[in-house]
This record gives sequence, structure tokens and C-alpha cells, in this order.
Amino acid sequence: KVSVPVLDKLYPYKYHAINLSFSRFCNASCRMCVKTHYDERSSALYLEEKILECALAQLKSMHVRDVNVFAMGEPLAHPRFNECIDKIVNAGLRVIFSSNAGLLKEKHFSALAKAHSLGFSIEGYDGETVRHYRGVSFDVLYKGITGLRQTVGSKRIVLRTTVYKNMDEGYIKRFLDVWGPLFDEIAWGIAHPPELY
Repeated sequence: KVSVPVLDKLYPYKYHAINLSFSRFCNASCRMCVKTHYDERSSALYLEEKILECALAQLKSMHVRDVNVFAMGEPLAHPRFNECIDKIVNAGLRVIFSSNAGLLKEKHFSALAKAHSLGFSIEGYDGETVRHYRGVSFDVLYKGITGLRQTVGSKRIVLRTTVYKNMDEGYIKRFLDVWGPLFDEIAWGIAHPPELY
């Protein structure tokens, strides 16, 4: 084994980040998501408080720094979402949050303001296109994102979006006109497999 003390000082965490799923339920039907295409048979839809507490103790012992809250379910669906975020923050861990924003409401804003990083995945720029790509309400998305933007002020918010072959220059322009003013960065990804989409 080779030890590199300089790197140990720069990167003191063995595990930088761990994914933690609050929910196996998702309110959206995103075209690119694997979860949309399989039948969810689990009865355990939401992360239980006991399991979260055990997980946080283990993550701290592993010297984890960041908890990514977004894996394979919509975290905002958890009935005790705010309490879960508080437990992570109170354990001294940073929250890296991502959501489809389809359930984003004012009651979530104070908890999300505690997150180290905020990200939202959105396709579409109006009722028809958002419903087509995500199966959620444009009005709910827009109201939630604008309210959160006002609450968190200058905190950086990232928009992640998937590009399909049928999204032309006109689509991109309208998308940027609607969402650009509300986000600090837009990360563009290609739908997989690209030849299909």
C-alpha cells in the first residue's frame, strides 16, 4: 500500500458522497428514467426514521461528507421530508439534493435552504411539453421553483435537463426563456440510448 500524505490532506474523506433514497415512489413518468419502465412491487415506499438514524451513524463512522438525496424515487414525496433533511444536517453531513420539482411546495423551502447543493431535473417549458416529457404539472413546477428561488436568494440552483432529437432550436430558446432566469447553471445531457431518442 502506498500512502500519499498530501492527498490525505486535500481529500480527507474516504467516501466523498453516498446516495440515500428517501422514497421508492415517484410522481413523474419521465421518458428517460428506468423507474418509469418497471413495475414497483415494494411495499416499503419511504425511508423509515430508524433506518435513517442507523444509516447516518454508519455514514459518519465512514467519514462521508455528502449525502446525495435523489436516488430512484422522488424525495419530496416522503411525508417527513423536512425532518429527514434536518437529521442529515444535524449529523454534520452536507445535503446534495435533486428532484423533479413536481411536488415542490412552500413547506419544503426552509429545509431545502439548508442543503449544500440544489438541483432539479426538468424538460419542457409549458403545460404541454412538461406533461409530455415528465408527466407532471408545469404550473406546480414553475410556482415551486420561483418560490424556492425567492426563499434561498443567491444560493446556487442547477437545472439538469435531457435533450432529445426532436428538441430543435426553437424548443431550446423557449426552454431558456422560461427557466434560464431561475437557475444559475443548466446542465444538458443526452437521452440514452441516443439513437432511440
